[in-house]
Amino acid sequence: MAAKPYIELYIDNKKVYFKEPPEIFITYSHSDLHNPTVVKNSFSKTITVEGTPQNNAIFGCYYDMTRLVGTTDGKYSGAYFNAARKVEFTLLRNQEVVETGYVKLDKVTKRNGKFQYELTLYGGLGQFFYNLTYNEDGEQLKLSDLTYSTPINLKVNKETINNAWLHLSGNEKGDIYNVLNFAPCYNGIPKNFTSNKVAINADMLPDDFKATIDLTKDGYTTVNGWMLGEFPNNLDEWKTFDLRSYLQRPVIRWKTLFNSFCDKANNGGYTVDLDTEFFNTDNPYWEDAWLTLPLLNEVIEERGDVNNIVADGDIYRIEDGVAGRYYNVSIPIKLGIKANANAPRLETYRSYVYTGGLSIYLTKRYADVARYFQLVLCDADGNVIKGGPIKSFHGSTIDQKYFNYEPEFDTVIEDVKGSYVRTNDEYIYTTEEDDANSFFLELKGIKYEEGMYLKIVEKIAKGTDGDLNPDEFGPTIVYDDNKSRTVTSLYVDKPESYNGAKSDIGNAWVIEQKTMLNSEHTPCDYFLSYIKMFNLHIWKDMFENIIYIRQRKNFFINEVTDIDGLINRDDEITITPLTFENKWLNFNNTVIDSTLAKDYKNMYGVDYGIQKVDTNYNFDSSSKNVFEKSPFKTTVENRGQSRYYNNYYLPIYSDAYPLPPYTQDGVQTYLFKNGETTEGSYISPKIGGETTAFGFGMNYDKTPKPCFVDSKNEPVDGSNVLLFFNGCTETKNASGKYIRYWITDDLSEFQDLNDGEPMWIWTSNMEDSSGNKIALNASQLPMFGRYKTNENNWITHSFDFGTPRAIYIPDYTIDNSSSIYSKYWKPYISDMYNANTRVVKCKVLLKERVIGDYLRKFYYFDNGYWILNKVEDYNITSNNCTQCEFVKVNDINNYLS
Repeated sequence: MAAKPYIELYIDNKKVYFKEPPEIFITYSHSDLHNPTVVKNSFSKTITVEGTPQNNAIFGCYYDMTRLVGTTDGKYSGAYFNAARKVEFTLLRNQEVVETGYVKLDKVTKRNGKFQYELTLYGGLGQFFYNLTYNEDGEQLKLSDLTYSTPINLKVNKETINNAWLHLSGNEKGDIYNVLNFAPCYNGIPKNFTSNKVAINADMLPDDFKATIDLTKDGYTTVNGWMLGEFPNNLDEWKTFDLRSYLQRPVIRWKTLFNSFCDKANNGGYTVDLDTEFFNTDNPYWEDAWLTLPLLNEVIEERGDVNNIVADGDIYRIEDGVAGRYYNVSIPIKLGIKANANAPRLETYRSYVYTGGLSIYLTKRYADVARYFQLVLCDADGNVIKGGPIKSFHGSTIDQKYFNYEPEFDTVIEDVKGSYVRTNDEYIYTTEEDDANSFFLELKGIKYEEGMYLKIVEKIAKGTDGDLNPDEFGPTIVYDDNKSRTVTSLYVDKPESYNGAKSDIGNAWVIEQKTMLNSEHTPCDYFLSYIKMFNLHIWKDMFENIIYIRQRKNFFINEVTDIDGLINRDDEITITPLTFENKWLNFNNTVIDSTLAKDYKNMYGVDYGIQKVDTNYNFDSSSKNVFEKSPFKTTVENRGQSRYYNNYYLPIYSDAYPLPPYTQDGVQTYLFKNGETTEGSYISPKIGGETTAFGFGMNYDKTPKPCFVDSKNEPVDGSNVLLFFNGCTETKNASGKYIRYWITDDLSEFQDLNDGEPMWIWTSNMEDSSGNKIALNASQLPMFGRYKTNENNWITHSFDFGTPRAIYIPDYTIDNSSSIYSKYWKPYISDMYNANTRVVKCKVLLKERVIGDYLRKFYYFDNGYWILNKVEDYNITSNNCTQCEFVKVNDINNYLS
């Protein structure tokens, strides 16, 4: 009789005492036969451990109901044992590792003054999954909680979008654009956006249009060269040719996310060994895959303008703020001159001042002066946690009754205007008229928490050459671009309170990891769903913390082991057909509820991109979705069709001057009187009308795009969709005519034109008449979509599981070979769900200890080939037979192809 094997169990590297070697039964599984996408982990039956001094030291005397858990050790055994935490174990048989993983304490039982600990051992694969699901406090992880090789942080404006797209076309603009970029999509009519209005750059209108508009009638005129236009209908960005920066769809490189799951810093210290035949630059499912993120205005959908900002001494508080809600704030301050009137000549922070009588003149200064302002957010303890854009103003050398200041970003020098007043013969200062010298300090994306407050910081610096730098002074503040600058707090005139701040004006939208990756699903959900999608297999090395991920053909070992003589034929052997509870297995991700997806389902009765697999179970017609918990979604890619996708050109400008096609509808225009912020009484003539008729009818968008709109062209959730990057294309329509798309930011003129609400922009130039950069021309657009094509527009790779019966891209051709199911599932599924497939359960003498290779081999018995799908209750303390479950293999090549 063979000697019993020597069993050792270590918990947190501490040996467990056994009076008698326990029987430890472990179950190993390859897959769930009813759902081939389920990933299985090994686990043990309950193990009983006696309460001894040695074992009590491991479990921290958990039986003592008065015990308290320590909090400082960082390990989770002894006094720090916490049943809610994972505690690692190593199980050895005759000094060889059988299994590693984590322990779960199920319960402690007490009887007659003695007690026992009842445990379950879970294999290391489960521990790896756990580390990608929960943090050390047992809280569910989000994508935003992970560490990334490139910080997920990007300030979004027109320059950002332009650089991102230039980078994709081969111009090096920064590593961040290899990780974060923007996919042109059909996103529909934007939320919180005045989609039937447009700011018209009147200075840049064609001369024959200008001739029809009196821009100065009855005192009404433009606002800094801009006038308001109104469309008959709501229009989206592709019909207005205005690509607003913060309305572009952010996408993140999929391999960046997946590599973060494989990072030891995120997964508990495991090395992940990837199959180089799949994870390589030639596989577009890996190299060219990007994941859509929510639109910025969707992420901050709950963000609101602060309706009541109240001064509390030298600080501001958001009155009635809602915890967890995001806010934009802007606070006005006034800039003026203030000097001691009693001194004949006085150097001030602002300038040298000459005073005489009740008049004031600024003389030529010997030292230049700069003032820097910033709105910052502080937590309840006074720590600065976020800062808004710096406003800088520089004194000019003049001899007139004005103090000139120069805002940053190279805008024009403006004058501080106002009447000079003496107060109590002490100070001479300016009084602002019509808020001529007011400006706003802004801070966007404040997540409100109790006790936080805002304050204005100012730095006044003097120099001899005007080259002043605030970085040398004051406390460090971290800005949205992750660069550190410094300022110091000094006195500045500010209002006691400010109501109704319009804070969507300006361009401080920021992609931040904590908001953009604030996922509903865990990193483990994304990791496993991607592995399942492509029928990849995963297992753990028993001796090292290594996780292997392989394609099916590289998972199974191409060798056959004859076990015909190892089967206990005296015991029961059961042979059953591989039957199911459902007639159909559906391979598909959740389909986004777009108008085209609805049309497709109404027409064909099934979801777009689905692959239905007949299980040969003919006792009902029910279906099972095998990817029902996947975070990934499916959308329809299409080429939009609209009369707005035609071009119109003024004859005198020819192709060099395309006009926005909405001019054919007639654009009602409005002018304003100085200082008025509502639509003026004067209405200019309509632009367009009969003179701009197209006569071309409907036309197609040249480039297909993912569809994220409903039947009303309103946006639907477009996040978590995997797309291919398909290179860049010129901005032309299907007729080959050049389209001038503009990348834009909001304008400060929106404040007067439209009460601060964002709207579309019509310009024919990148700069206004004063030289300010107002738009960038997008000469090329990146192409992101569900399909990868060759030079003949044949679809070679698809993110659909099955081949749709109809696609909405007129010049594309598709067949079954491009689908995920055809590439990665079909041979395996057709073999497993064959009418000849059966499942055999029998007792087998396993001569070697059970490790991962047992489930990777082919077996031969009873004149057939089999795979081992399950080892049930393998007793590592015994040399007896073990219950095994085998699945018939009809053709080994189906597993290896």
